[in-house]
Amino acid sequence: MIAPFAFVGPKYDDALKESFTTVSDADVYTSKGVTAVLGDESFLDSAPLAAQIAKSADDALIADVAAAHRAGRRLLIGTANMDRQEFVVWNMGAIANSGDPDAPELFRKVLLASASMPGIFPTTLIDVEVDGVACDEMHGDGGLFTPVFFHSLVVDPHRAVETVAAEDGRERPKRGQLYVIRHDIVTPQPKQIERRLKPIVGRAISTMVKAMSLANLYFIYVEALAADTEFNYVSLPQDFVWESDDEFDTAEMNRLYQIGYDMAKAGHQWQKVPPQFDQSPLARHPQSLIEAAGP
Repeated sequence: MIAPFAFVGPKYDDALKESFTTVSDADVYTSKGVTAVLGDESFLDSAPLAAQIAKSADDALIADVAAAHRAGRRLLIGTANMDRQEFVVWNMGAIANSGDPDAPELFRKVLLASASMPGIFPTTLIDVEVDGVACDEMHGDGGLFTPVFFHSLVVDPHRAVETVAAEDGRERPKRGQLYVIRHDIVTPQPKQIERRLKPIVGRAISTMVKAMSLANLYFIYVEALAADTEFNYVSLPQDFVWESDDEFDTAEMNRLYQIGYDMAKAGHQWQKVPPQFDQSPLARHPQSLIEAAGP
């Protein structure tokens, strides 16, 4: 939900902060109760989230995303196509700038789908046309495939460097710089787990997400090497512990916001390699890794 705000810049800083720090569980979902077990597609109803997106991604914001797209910038969001078992990358600026009367609705649907973990939240049906036949595709959270993504086939770092000067008049950098912000901790956090179904399943899912995140960060790092692009990474502090049973606790979200603000204000240093890279055999042979990545 905050990606479009961050994309368009400081004009929306207040809206970004409000979206991140004031949303509660009730603003995101309601429980379906026993009906969810009786053949429904999800445990929770995301109607409140859809209403939040409709409010925040209004026509003015979409117009500003379109303007930024015309200036050469790109906003990419990923979803999981459940029907085709494929990861889909949506060029949100191109959608916003298309002039299609249905573009605002599609823009909001992609945002909703990208934040809807299938089974937990309802999936989002997106209308498409295949061989002249109208049908729909079922989309959910792209985190099913990867918690964070970058691929040089989607964004060409060399082309990005070439267009920087044209975009805002800055001196053209000597090489590309890739910044990866992971709103989580991908390194192990030891914790004693109760021998009950819910905590064990929860721990298993969080462990799987950590493993996926780490694997994708390594892939992104190799992609950056191959494109002669500087890798920069930051995540939550290793000692951060969520102190609430609610998924969207406003006090905790405000604490998170303040941690990020303080890190930036203090000049936090970006990591130049993925987490735990010093423990990898690749770290002992960096030149071979660069050669393997290719020109």
